[in-house]
Parts: sequence; structure tokens; C-alpha cells
Amino acid sequence: MSSRYLDEMYLDLKSKVELQLKALKYVAIAIDSSHDESGEPVSHIVALGNGRALLLEEINHGTEKTTAENLCNLVSLCVDKVQLLGVHVMGFITDNENTMRQ
Repeated sequence: MSSRYLDEMYLDLKSKVELQLKALKYVAIAIDSSHDESGEPVSHIVALGNGRALLLEEINHGTEKTTAENLCNLVSLCVDKVQLLGVHVMGFITDNENTMRQ
């Protein structure tokens, strides 16, 4: 039962974020990576626009390395999703260190 409730809450929240995102014409996409409470690598991808920050994805990388190439692929998927909503992506922001090369 709790799984169904969480699924319903997730879908409700996702639709609310999409409505807010559709209201924006232009956004920048930002990504920041760190570690969760278990020490696993995670990344957060956010759309920034008109004074708002909307969480698009939280990715737990598990055993996948957080390389620049992998992060670029994840961001590309988010950019595609945002553009399908009719929102223009005007830029990309990251603070990843220069040691993350392909």
C-alpha cells in the first residue's frame, strides 16, 4: 500500500513540476554531484528560470562512474524532456572539476 501511495505522490509532484516548467519560456540546466548518506554518488539536475529552481532528476549512480561523458548523457536526456514541454534551454551550468575528462 505504501508503495502505491508513494507512486501516486511522485506522479502528482512530477505533474506539478511539469506545469511550473511549462510556464517558463527559457531555462538553464544545472547539475551538481555529491554523495548520499550511504556514500553513493548522486547527481541532481535542476532547471533554473525566472527566479525558480525546479528539480528535474536525482540520479543515484550506483556502480556507474560519474564521468563527464556519463553526466553529459544524463543532462542530454533532461534537456530533451524539457524541450518536449516547449521550454527553451539557453545554457548549462556545472561545477565539476577539470579532472573529470572522458
